[in-house]
Amino acid sequence: MDQHRSASTVLAFALLLSLAGCGGVPGGPAPAASPAPNAQAPEAATAETAVQPFALDGTLTGAGVHSGYGNQDGFYTVRYAADGTANVMFVDYAAGVETCLCASPNCTHDSEACTSWCGCPANIPDVFPAGDRLVWVYLGNPEYVDEYGDAARCKIEVSRLDGSDRKTAAVLDPRLQLVYGSIGVGENAVAALVSALQDGSEQLEETWQLLLIPLDGGEIQTVAEFSADDFSVLELAGGGDGVIHLVKTQPSEDFKKRLEDLRNGTATPDPETGVGFDSAEAIASNVSQIVSVHGNGSFVETEVRWKSVAGSYQVIGNRMILLESDTEGLTLRDIDLASGEEQARKVLLPPVEVPFAEYTNRLSLCAVTDDWLIVRNSFSDHSSPQTVQQLLAIRRQTGEVTQLPDWSAALGGDWLPAAATADYLLLMQKGGTQFFVAGLPQALAQQGTPKAVRKVSP
Repeated sequence: MDQHRSASTVLAFALLLSLAGCGGVPGGPAPAASPAPNAQAPEAATAETAVQPFALDGTLTGAGVHSGYGNQDGFYTVRYAADGTANVMFVDYAAGVETCLCASPNCTHDSEACTSWCGCPANIPDVFPAGDRLVWVYLGNPEYVDEYGDAARCKIEVSRLDGSDRKTAAVLDPRLQLVYGSIGVGENAVAALVSALQDGSEQLEETWQLLLIPLDGGEIQTVAEFSADDFSVLELAGGGDGVIHLVKTQPSEDFKKRLEDLRNGTATPDPETGVGFDSAEAIASNVSQIVSVHGNGSFVETEVRWKSVAGSYQVIGNRMILLESDTEGLTLRDIDLASGEEQARKVLLPPVEVPFAEYTNRLSLCAVTDDWLIVRNSFSDHSSPQTVQQLLAIRRQTGEVTQLPDWSAALGGDWLPAAATADYLLLMQKGGTQFFVAGLPQALAQQGTPKAVRKVSP
């Protein structure tokens, strides 16, 4: 096995995986490892994995690449200013308004006096509602630590849901940078996959660590160390009740060969993908699998597998919702990761007229409620930026499909589902510039039109 893999190779693999569709998705002492500032997806574990017993109460939610995160009352997102600073915003579903996360009526929202303001352009946080508080996760940007000091470091803060009483829970090693797909956020802790790298080097070592970062300021625990399996990639999917679930993606032999060619400089760059080969063809045979790290110190490679390009999933506690497509159509897999029990239901998608000669079809699981899966079925033209899409609601218990109204004319431009609750459906224009809110029961009944969320100052 090659002990040192270039960052560009792993980054290319992580990029290709992201092209398959959305999945689903961190003071205290610094960790013992000495990571260098590389932002790539961790590689997967072999049998040499070492796991330490740990305690995890509550549920972990994996953090993918999203425009924000919500709870039953609203949605938290970030708006950037021209100088690179940012403000955390709250979208109130019921009121249909977006405001700075600040309760001061005379605040200018551009200094540390504002509870919504984030002043380090190189390290803007993501904000996650977790129970009765917010968790602020700064991924870190080691290249700017000299310029911005501790503000550029990877750290975790907690506050009340209104942004007040913000406190630091953990500050990690200044050489560490987390990436989307490597963190899970819970009410009591943040879990993070980090690389054990040579100081100042862009070469990967053989070891990856799974850290558990308590939100009460306690000691950071290294709960697992993984020996890297060449070219495989790990993502943190979620967890609950003392178990952390990871997704291990194993590339096909053909894909490994293509990545080797890319790394060795013998691949001819594809003009569209820029990575040396057609991405859709390359990832077609890659297989993903759930591996679980248990609090009792065990590491289990489960039997839950799917073709990476054909699946879109979310892990909620110990429950996995997986939409998997094959030559026979679409299957809804509802899996209890604790017991291994699974219910599989065939899903009949409504027909759609695609006016393109060549296109890419992507099915994305965008939001999950107790009863419904909100799914975007999109068709992108190969020769233009045009996209045709369906917005679907799939009943979890039966697999029954309801096609939601086509709001393209009313909303204008390309739009995406951002979040859903039992009562509300939040949509956003691509790029997150404007949000719209609709009643989910009304949308299911083909009634009403989403209303534009108003931006107001407190």
